[in-house]
Amino acid sequence: MKVKEEVDYEILYKKMEREVDQLTSEMERQQKVIRSEKMQMDKRLKESERSFHDLRMTSNMQIEVTELEKLLNENKQQQLENLSKTKFLTDTTKEHEKEMGELLRKLEEER
Repeated sequence: MKVKEEVDYEILYKKMEREVDQLTSEMERQQKVIRSEKMQMDKRLKESERSFHDLRMTSNMQIEVTELEKLLNENKQQQLENLSKTKFLTDTTKEHEKEMGELLRKLEEER
């Protein structure tokens, strides 16, 4: 019976380890995407800020100023959403790591 339980714990451990590896890979992939998007957004933000400055110099371009402000707010919102996704993946990975630790501890106790 003890051997079966050890095998079950080992199977659970390996399954959990695969899930953590998959989540870690996904988190790293999304972080890479987020970094890339952040760089693009920073570039777009700088471009928007330059354009905004130029447009402020001409009083007849108020419509474009409003559009750039909207774009800037959308960029900020997108960054917040990306950070939220990263936090979710980080939290999920930590939970799986904790569960793996508990399974390892139980496995060691049974040995």
